[in-house]
Amino acid sequence: ANMERIMKSQAMGDQRNFEFMKGKKIMEINPSSGIVQALKEKAESAPDDAGARAMVNLMYETALLTSGFDVESPKEYASKVYAMMESAAGAAAPPAGGPVTPEVLPEGD
Repeated sequence: ANMERIMKSQAMGDQRNFEFMKGKKIMEINPSSGIVQALKEKAESAPDDAGARAMVNLMYETALLTSGFDVESPKEYASKVYAMMESAAGAAAPPAGGPVTPEVLPEGD
């Protein structure tokens, strides 16, 4: 990850040079992990499940971060994390792409 950051800074802003120098990332998974087993069951029962795809993408991007790499869009990653948290909490997600208006509660006396 550190070498990739160094090469990115030396590419002088030329994305083609950086893509040429960038190595291929390999994600190793533990097949006995509870998360991986749950994703496998979801994929087998409903291969086109958008929720399972979102979980796989989130797991990949989280693995990138924990390995020291950067995600392409931190804002998108954060949105995915918040959506997953809302899903786990049972809260309704806000409409996609729409602005979120914070609710300001009056202060108590």
